[in-house]
Amino acid sequence: MLQASLLGATETLSVGAGGAGGADAGANDTNGNDGVTGGDSFFGTAGAWVRAAGGVLGNKGSTAPGGAGGAGGAAGNSRGLHCATGTTGGDTALGGTGGAGSNQTNLIGGAPGGGAGGAINSGNTERTGGAGGKAYNVAGGAGDAGGGGGAGTAGTASGTGEVRAGSGGGGGGGGIGADIAGAGGAGGKYGAGGGGAGASNNTANTGADGGAGADGIVLVITY
Repeated sequence: MLQASLLGATETLSVGAGGAGGADAGANDTNGNDGVTGGDSFFGTAGAWVRAAGGVLGNKGSTAPGGAGGAGGAAGNSRGLHCATGTTGGDTALGGTGGAGSNQTNLIGGAPGGGAGGAINSGNTERTGGAGGKAYNVAGGAGDAGGGGGAGTAGTASGTGEVRAGSGGGGGGGGIGADIAGAGGAGGKYGAGGGGAGASNNTANTGADGGAGADGIVLVITY
């Protein structure tokens, strides 16, 4: 809350764009690519009055045995009254199932992160992607079960007339042989992180793209 007398005749407002998901590896024996950090949302020149930092990028998958899919994004530090930091995205141990994004339990909290992509273990088992983080009472997108090229489910946007965070996108499942690795699900509006893509082996393809983070929102109320 700001006193109107503190403001100029005009003030700058900017809505942060969601960061793109990391592109697939593009070649065998190659790491994936990091996602892109989301843009900041702010009110006031350069965020002088209120700033909500964009979500942190999702990490790329690794070429180590059972390479892990990238983690979903999370909100960074914010500035202003009642600003809240979002939750982290999931991570994946080598050869493991994708970790779920952390839940946001506060109605006015920052946006949750996405689920991590499913890996492939040393026995060539295709692992399931992690679920996206829950936004208060809005469930995150489900992770894909692995195999067959299924993508993680996109996060759910906030309801009509609601100005709050959406839920995180689910992680894609791992894929071997003819099974294509699943892409990450997109984050739900507003502000949620996208899911990581699943891992693939050299006999299949070069992986899949991570899910994009959702755009932010700025609402200014005067009275």
